[in-house]
Amino acid sequence: DQEYTDARYNLAFALLAQKNYKDAVPHLVILRDQRLTDRAFQSSVYDGLAEAYESQNNWAQAIGAYKKVSDLNPTDPAARFN
Repeated sequence: DQEYTDARYNLAFALLAQKNYKDAVPHLVILRDQRLTDRAFQSSVYDGLAEAYESQNNWAQAIGAYKKVSDLNPTDPAARFN
């Protein structure tokens, strides 16, 4: 089901765990536009995007995604680590 967000989320992060970054990115991009008011959800999606972009040497996209994670978690020092 294309609209089942939880399944897409689990699939995207399973692909990341398998280091299948290329296939994870399209799912993460769709997830980025869902649950916009859920900061924890958005933070994890952007962190996943950042990891995928970084692994593909897409530095501009990775930095942008890491910055978004930091913006979503301004008081969390771990968000600034990457």
